[in-house]
Amino acid sequence: MIDRVLLRTAAESATEAAGSSLARSLLHIPVTIGLSGHLGAGKTAFMRGLVRGLGFDGPVTSPTYALEQRYATARGEVVHIDLYRLKPAEATRLLQEHDGHDGIRCVEWPERAAEQLRCDITVDIAEEADGTRAIEITFSDVAIPTDAEIDAWRHKIRLPPNVAAHCNAVGDACAEFAEALLARGVVARPAFARAAGRTHDLCRFIDFRAGAAPIGYEEPAADRIAWDAWKSAHPESTTHEEAAESFLRERGFTELARIVGEHSVHFPWEQRSCVESHILYYADKRFIGDVIVSVTKRYDDFRIRYRNGVQTAENERWEQDARKTEQRLFPNGVTF
Repeated sequence: MIDRVLLRTAAESATEAAGSSLARSLLHIPVTIGLSGHLGAGKTAFMRGLVRGLGFDGPVTSPTYALEQRYATARGEVVHIDLYRLKPAEATRLLQEHDGHDGIRCVEWPERAAEQLRCDITVDIAEEADGTRAIEITFSDVAIPTDAEIDAWRHKIRLPPNVAAHCNAVGDACAEFAEALLARGVVARPAFARAAGRTHDLCRFIDFRAGAAPIGYEEPAADRIAWDAWKSAHPESTTHEEAAESFLRERGFTELARIVGEHSVHFPWEQRSCVESHILYYADKRFIGDVIVSVTKRYDDFRIRYRNGVQTAENERWEQDARKTEQRLFPNGVTF
C-alpha cells in the first residue's frame, strides 16, 4: 500500500517548514528521496528544511554546479545530488557511485537518469497559478497491511468485538489527525497512521484480567485457549504493546511494529520516533471504547475504572504526556 499526500504552501518559509517536517516522518534509513519540479519551484527550500530538520545547522546550498553536497546529521549522512546539468548516461553513472549509501540520498531531477531510479519517497513540487506551491509526496518506503490482512489477524487472534471497535475508531482518528497536520503544511502519513491505530491493541488480551470484561460479555472458552496458546509461544511479550509489536514484526511490518510498541504510556515521550508515533499515542488517549472524548474525560474515566478515583503521580504524568502531545501536534488547539 502506498501513502500519497498533498500539501500546499504559500511562501518559501512554509515550503522550508514542510521539508523540515518530513524529517520527522522518515521511518526507515537508508532511504532515497527523489525531488522533481520546474526550476524555481521550491526544491532547494524544501531540501534546506529537510536537512535542518535532521539537525544540521550549517549552510545548505544547491548542488546544481557542484553536482552533490553532503551534510552530517544525527540520523546519518545526507547526500544531495542534482542531475539537472547532466546527460542521461552521466546522471546514471553519478547515481551508481552512490548506490549502497547508508544514509539519506536526495536526488533532484531523478528523471534525467538513463535508467529509472527507484525512489523510496518522491517529492513533486509544482507552482500554482496563484503563486502557491503544491507539494505531492508519495511514500513507498515501508509496508502497510491492508484492512483485509488486519481483519484476518483479528479473526485468528480472536480479538473481542469491543476491542476491534476501539481499534477501528482510533485508526480513523489517526488518519483524521494526520490530514489535519497536512492541511497546516506538516508532513504526516494518513494510511500508515490509520494502520497503526487499527493494530495497536491487536494483542490486548495479554493484559486482560478476570472480571474486567464489558457488562454482558461472555468470553468464549475458545478465545481463552487461543490467547493462552499465543502467550505460551511468546513468553517474552509481557504487555499488549510488546505482543502486538512482536506479532507485526514477525510478519514483516517492522516500522509499523515499532510505533505500535511505542504507544505504551511507559515509553519515554521524547523517544517516540516519528510524528505518526505521536499521532497514535494521542489518538489512543482520546477514546473511551470507540467514543472520542477529551483528554480530561479520558483520564477521569481511567482513574475511576483502574484507580478507584484516586489520582496518582504516575497517572498525572501520563495525562501530562497526553496534553504535551496534543500541544505538539496541534499548538493552536483541537476542534475534534
